[in-house]
Amino acid sequence: MKKRIITVAVLLAGVGAMAVGLLPQPSLLAAQARGDMVDVADGTALQNAVMWARAGSTIRLAAGEYPLLVIKREVDGAPIRIIGPREARINQLQFMKAAGWRVEGLTLVGGIGKAMPLDIALSKNIMLTGVKLTGSTPDPGPRWEESNGMVIRASENIVLALSEATHVKQIASIRDSWGVVIEGNHFTNSREGLMVRATHGMVIRHNLFLGWEPRFDIREHPDMIQFFTQQVPTGSTMVTIEGNYLSAGLDRAIQAIFIRSEAFEAGREPLGYHRDFTIRHNVYYGSSRHGISISSVRGVVVENNTIIGSPHAFVGNTPRDPKGRSSVGWQPAIIAAGISWGRLANNITALMAIRAESVGMSETNNFVYKPRVLNDGVNPGKSFAKPLVAGDLPLSAFAVLPQSGNGKAGRGADIRRVGPGAAIRDPDALMREAVALTAAARRQDLTTDLPPPQ
Repeated sequence: MKKRIITVAVLLAGVGAMAVGLLPQPSLLAAQARGDMVDVADGTALQNAVMWARAGSTIRLAAGEYPLLVIKREVDGAPIRIIGPREARINQLQFMKAAGWRVEGLTLVGGIGKAMPLDIALSKNIMLTGVKLTGSTPDPGPRWEESNGMVIRASENIVLALSEATHVKQIASIRDSWGVVIEGNHFTNSREGLMVRATHGMVIRHNLFLGWEPRFDIREHPDMIQFFTQQVPTGSTMVTIEGNYLSAGLDRAIQAIFIRSEAFEAGREPLGYHRDFTIRHNVYYGSSRHGISISSVRGVVVENNTIIGSPHAFVGNTPRDPKGRSSVGWQPAIIAAGISWGRLANNITALMAIRAESVGMSETNNFVYKPRVLNDGVNPGKSFAKPLVAGDLPLSAFAVLPQSGNGKAGRGADIRRVGPGAAIRDPDALMREAVALTAAARRQDLTTDLPPPQ
């Protein structure tokens, strides 16, 4: 039945196409018959191919500029691939009620104002690998950029892998979705990170966060990864945050992983709690209090993370201008508040705070050092090969020495499992994971509390 509906939809689209001249070209029809490559070199040809290419075919873009592309087609069968070099630039790509598409290699550019390079809404089975998402302002940094990198809303089975988002205001807004995998990406030169609301079955794994440039003049205090609950009936569930390198070693207030409930923070009962979070083998280097801050979570495991204060963590306040925020020089911490049950284990961190309102929270084999003691601050527990200096350091600087006390105790992140170099590079495996996450998340009973593991 579904196949018949889709066929009718394509035929109706073809009627509209006749009015604007988007009829299948002979070369496209020949390629369809073979089921192989369709080459395009301009916007009209690209729209034509998107409308008429059959399932399983590949649309290959030549280098050049392409206008806004809106895809509303559900592919019945093998996905259609849109591929191209980085020099092929699409000025905004939108998936609206689409299904079965893969985009590889090319560049997606945001428009003036808040027009994003990539917008995925009410869609499913969408994968992007090896793409570049970027804003459009001429400024070399993101200071004046208003375009976010991407939005995913009310969608399922979405994969962004082995890609780059740079020169944007915010990397991504992910809302009300299922089965989202963010794997092995470079997120650089931005003012805000991943902002997630009410998403179920999600993996944020093996990504690099680097080069944040917040605007202190307008009181920005960005998070690299944030989950929130504002204006929704439930938090996010079944989430894994693993193997990310969150580098903020310069003198800037950049928060790392911040999982919060706005209602709880205001002293009210949250509309909905987060549940079932795993946070492991992440490295944060910076001077914000929120290294890993978790609030209102029903079931959380935080293990083998390295949360290290840069030298700016014990410098103190440095105002940017008379009206701006300072970098505050806080000591980064692991903070737990309003947790029903959870486990903190094998972490290295500048501070650790389990607040009284958390119940059923165990804490074992963690190393908490004193950043304000200089020798401790630059090489906590003599865990690393040499003292740490300010700036964005290579990941290798945080390799825990096997002969150190922390190495012998199995504490801290295993850097072999951190960053894009550790990413899964099989796109089909990542899509299968997204589909499995969606299925498992939909089986949850969100009306009952999550029991602790036996």
